[in-house]
Amino acid sequence: MNYNIKNKHLIALSVSAALLSGCSNGPREQLKKTEQMAEPHYVSDVVSYVNPLIGTKGPYNHRQAGNVTPGAVVPFGMFNFGPEHAYTEDLLAESEGISKKILEEKKRVPVSPGGYNYQASRVKGFSFTRLSGTGCLGASGDIPVMPFTKDITFSPATDPINGYYSAAFSHDDETAIPGYYQVGLDNGVNVQLAATTRSGIANFTFEKSENAKLLFRTAYSQLGSGDAYAKVDTERGEITGYVTSGNFCGYLGEYNQRDYYTLHFVAKLDKPITGSGAWKDDVIEHGAKSSKGGMGYGDNGWPDIGKGSGVWVDLGLNNGDTVQMRVGISYVSLDNARENLAKEQAEQSFEQIRTHSEKCLGK
Repeated sequence: MNYNIKNKHLIALSVSAALLSGCSNGPREQLKKTEQMAEPHYVSDVVSYVNPLIGTKGPYNHRQAGNVTPGAVVPFGMFNFGPEHAYTEDLLAESEGISKKILEEKKRVPVSPGGYNYQASRVKGFSFTRLSGTGCLGASGDIPVMPFTKDITFSPATDPINGYYSAAFSHDDETAIPGYYQVGLDNGVNVQLAATTRSGIANFTFEKSENAKLLFRTAYSQLGSGDAYAKVDTERGEITGYVTSGNFCGYLGEYNQRDYYTLHFVAKLDKPITGSGAWKDDVIEHGAKSSKGGMGYGDNGWPDIGKGSGVWVDLGLNNGDTVQMRVGISYVSLDNARENLAKEQAEQSFEQIRTHSEKCLGK
């Protein structure tokens, strides 16, 4: 009797094991076959997944942003082409300390390290160099160039928050992808930027030709400058010069309130220069072709409003024309800036340079 019971148990266990084995082997074999047949699907266009605007907005106010810089730049690029934003009354209302420093102490204060802030709504120029993600201001934002369509009636150095010498924009007309930046300004100018390692290229398309000009704010590095110089050559269609700057974190200690570098530049235009002018501190001179003088770093690392120099050029355009600006920079000399521009751009078109930038970032 016991023998039969044991046999029955053994038979039952054998059947159960067979059933369990059958249940488990089927899916396993199928899974193995599926794994063997499946091929990996790699992302080919990785650049399209990158959003350069991440980190540009503060969760509660503009002072809490990550200070990153969307703009035209290639990996390890020295040239970082992008917008420098200006303060407005609504942004000043978010910070009592900043408002007091600008309106009462008459100090020049940038909106954010890196120059860009998503909560800002006005642009005061497009600079050649920017630091991204830093906690301190300074040591960047060199040579902001502003497409402008109004009369030059007073010195840009005396415009406290660049309310006149700036233009509004909307994020609805803004494109930021790796290696390329575009924005439409409310003065009727569309701006497109691209860059190589040591040079940049800009397309400024003016809806109206009247009063079309470019302002070269030579002394207006992000947190001041020790010296600056710009010269207009109407025959060659170029603007050359330099800025000596630094002052990174200068407002935190006297040691940093000094010059670290000199950036030389050459900017070549493909449309005629029909006139020019210059300013230094609170004085403007129509017809002038050069200017010299830095903003300084103030008495506490904050530059004083009313200091600085620059030039502007009047452009010979028709309605809807695009003026293309090619820029080379060097921390060594003007000759090297010219060489960098010639070697890295040659006769390439804007689209060729932009496409090459995207390919570099996709590697």
